[in-house]
Amino acid sequence: MLSLMAVVQKELLVLLRDRAGLLVLFVMPAVLVVVITLVQENVLKTMGAGDTEILLINQDDGALGRRMTDALAAARVYGSSGRWTAA
Repeated sequence: MLSLMAVVQKELLVLLRDRAGLLVLFVMPAVLVVVITLVQENVLKTMGAGDTEILLINQDDGALGRRMTDALAAARVYGSSGRWTAA
């Protein structure tokens, strides 16, 4: 166990001394998220995509299913087009 702690301590010291490594470790993922978000947003605008339609099938008919359906409706995540029953 002591040797494991020594290895962890050594690796942390090496990482803290490596500024470029810290930059890649923390900044690059944040930049990547921003770039991908902007690209996807531009693609959706170019394609003229409107609202995304989803189908909610509540086969539970219990309290949890009703609460989830009500919460989604209150958040205006989807529009209800009636009640569908399974065949």
